[in-house]
Amino acid sequence: MAIRVHLRRLLKSMRAARFPVLAGGVLLLALFLRVVGLTWGFPHSFNVDESHVIYLASQLTQRFAQTGSLDPQASSYGALPLYLLALSTALADQALAWLKTLIATPFDSAPMLYIGRLLAALSSTATVGLTMALAGRLYPHPANEAAGRRVALGSGLLLAICLLPVREAHFGTVDSLLVALMMWTLLLGERLARRGA
Repeated sequence: MAIRVHLRRLLKSMRAARFPVLAGGVLLLALFLRVVGLTWGFPHSFNVDESHVIYLASQLTQRFAQTGSLDPQASSYGALPLYLLALSTALADQALAWLKTLIATPFDSAPMLYIGRLLAALSSTATVGLTMALAGRLYPHPANEAAGRRVALGSGLLLAICLLPVREAHFGTVDSLLVALMMWTLLLGERLARRGA
């Protein structure tokens, strides 16, 4: 009888330990689908929003270099995505300059278009993780903890392979970042609601 109890506990702990591995697999699948083909169409941008976001962020970078002004002078996409894109491009350029001191690289700078697409892919992948976290918290089942983990994995997998988020992650637009921020807000709201604050 005691052996059965130990075996049940062992199987239950093995099932619980499987969740992080499966969740990591879902996130890797999401990242893979969002990064493959990220450079399509280079050096051209075929999305009107992507072209405009890149233009606004490059104007912001030039204006800051010339006058020190951080005013994006545009509000249709919000300032945060433009700041993130300009800062990420500057950091990537600095990293490439440092890398050139170590090894010879065939390029001198990181194109803002590629950095924008990479930020969109990472934001969309973060949305998958946030969706799994929110689904697991919204579906608690006291009698069966595995049910919440299955719902989290299922929702994450469905979002990871869904065509629209994968397609939008291939453009350097603000959509993926804003969806990730909305999911983060929902997750924080759920935590506040549970605490009763």
